[in-house]
Amino acid sequence: MNVTANVSSRIDLIRVVLSSGIVFVHISLDTHMSPSKGAYGFFDWLGAFLRERFFRVGVPRLSAVSRYLSFPNGAALPDAKIISRKTKTVILPSLPWNRSGSDLYPVFYRLAAVRAHGPEVLLPRAASPRTGACVASKGDLMTTLKKSCVQGLGLVSLALMSAFFLPQAASAEDAQQSGTSFVDNFERIDTGRWYISDGWNNGPHQNCTWSKNQVSIKDGMLQLQFVQSKLGERNYACAEIQTTKRYGYGTYEARYRTATGSGLNSAFFTYIGPTDKKPHDEIDFEVLGKNPGQVQVNQYISAKGGNEKLTTVAGGANQGFNDYAFIWEKDRLRYYVNGKLVQEVTDPSKIPTNAQKIFFSLWGSDTLSGWMGKFAYSGEPATMQIKRVAFTAPGDKCLFPESITCKIN
Repeated sequence: MNVTANVSSRIDLIRVVLSSGIVFVHISLDTHMSPSKGAYGFFDWLGAFLRERFFRVGVPRLSAVSRYLSFPNGAALPDAKIISRKTKTVILPSLPWNRSGSDLYPVFYRLAAVRAHGPEVLLPRAASPRTGACVASKGDLMTTLKKSCVQGLGLVSLALMSAFFLPQAASAEDAQQSGTSFVDNFERIDTGRWYISDGWNNGPHQNCTWSKNQVSIKDGMLQLQFVQSKLGERNYACAEIQTTKRYGYGTYEARYRTATGSGLNSAFFTYIGPTDKKPHDEIDFEVLGKNPGQVQVNQYISAKGGNEKLTTVAGGANQGFNDYAFIWEKDRLRYYVNGKLVQEVTDPSKIPTNAQKIFFSLWGSDTLSGWMGKFAYSGEPATMQIKRVAFTAPGDKCLFPESITCKIN
């Protein structure tokens, strides 16, 4: 790096620190609490000096110097990388801070509050005497905020600015993923890992309501049941369990026996979607009740499916325990049944990119008879049994002897 570029880079860093200081050294927007009135003595004067004189004057000066060093030849533009970096560290920060007054400050302040606490933060708020957290109350937003809440939101604003303006080294996949390698033999339901769906259904196609009462551990296995039981708007209750964390590229494995019954769907899959503020991405193993001798593999990318393939499960998926696995990589997706490769996808447009949660579900339908078979309840509960599930991150060693990662690595 030449001297000019090096100096420009260091100025950028100083300028970002000064910009952050404007947010960190908070000055109330309420004139009745103005620091010029000396409500808090010397500290108010110091805060006003730092924010309104030192920080606010320093930022535009440094921005001007950095812009001059970045574009020394006037019309001669630097390469795309420099343009991208300067857009983040020079142009965007200079827009609000180079304007006279603080009219844009409330916008950034409320944006940080919404990111931290949700849309309800825009209601008038004060500090809860019981928890110290910000809770809704009457009165003006800024005049009723306790000092601790103001300082806390100031720190959130600082973190938000860092997220916007500092270089981002991690990929989107890394940023979304929170889960690490694990194997669960379901000796118990780990509530830190699993969330049980309860009290709703997924739409008119589903003839049952998710119920936590249909999820249990029995004989050292996870059991999901479908039973006739009036619950909510449905006459049947069914079961679903999902991870609390999201998992990215890696190997996903499960050993289970599916339920018996036409019109039922026994599924092991990963999913993320609009409820998590992400596009609908999904990777599926589904055994459909009309033909338990086959399993359907499929994947959705931004809600687009159409990648179905049926493959045989020897002896029937509902007659014994079978091993289902998929290895999800950036440029390849492979499905395995009992250690045998049954489907390989290499088209990048047909491979999901968003980290997802792991699901097991058992549900029924009165309307999807062409796909799942005509619904016919036997009069007895239908049960899906899961002995094991595992996720192995890329580069990690296999977690149990029967793992597909032990065989192909």
